[in-house]
Amino acid sequence: MKIRNQLAFTLAEVLITLGVIGVVAALTIPTLSAKIQDNILKNQFKTVYSKIYNAFYAAQTEYGLPVNCFYWDKTPDKYCQQVNCTETNQYGTCIAWECNDQGVPISNGSFTDCSWYYKKVFNEKLKVQKYCESDALANGCLTEDYHGVDIVQAEQNQDTEDYLGADPGQNFSDSNIKNSYPAYVLADGTVLVQYMSPVSRPVFMFDINGFKGPNKWGHDLFQFALEGNATNGITGLGAFGSTIEEGGKSFTAMYNEVFR
Repeated sequence: MKIRNQLAFTLAEVLITLGVIGVVAALTIPTLSAKIQDNILKNQFKTVYSKIYNAFYAAQTEYGLPVNCFYWDKTPDKYCQQVNCTETNQYGTCIAWECNDQGVPISNGSFTDCSWYYKKVFNEKLKVQKYCESDALANGCLTEDYHGVDIVQAEQNQDTEDYLGADPGQNFSDSNIKNSYPAYVLADGTVLVQYMSPVSRPVFMFDINGFKGPNKWGHDLFQFALEGNATNGITGLGAFGSTIEEGGKSFTAMYNEVFR
């Protein structure tokens, strides 16, 4: 009987091959996972942005243009393209501005219709599952995983010698979003927090995937403002605020990636 010589891998060769595969996987899987997560967040951003914009625009259309609840867009005769800060508080947060070429205080926009307009949007256009007039954390509209921009800025500047400290009174500070500002949880889990001041302002923070996380600014948390002008009313949603956690993107960058 003839015995054939059969080719086969030795144990050493198999172990070397598996080792190479393991190294390649270790190098590529994190990158692939990051890309997958990035694409998921982009799709969620696009979906939530469209839903919110359509709700605000539909409510305005039914009322009849224009609704006065906006910051000036870039209409040349209404928008100050560059500004000077004329007053800051003890934390270095600017609290007063003027047009640098006019030397007069800036009128940011028109807010007279905001209060009733918000009621129409949230009562009729968006499916609100839970509403917290205040105390969003205690009432379940937010969780402890959320951190205000003051907490994030303090962490980012902890080694900066001239940093004056985190301003607990700024727009979406930890105390404001958890204890003071109204918050909405939509039926799909989207979370919106409404910026409140002595005069209701057309500014919101929104979480594109709800409580799922990572609950970080520039990842799934973004700020936006309603923009518009006296002729057309609200014309779009624009960037508001600049806090971005490591690895995140600005509102404008995310918008440009998913819509352009």
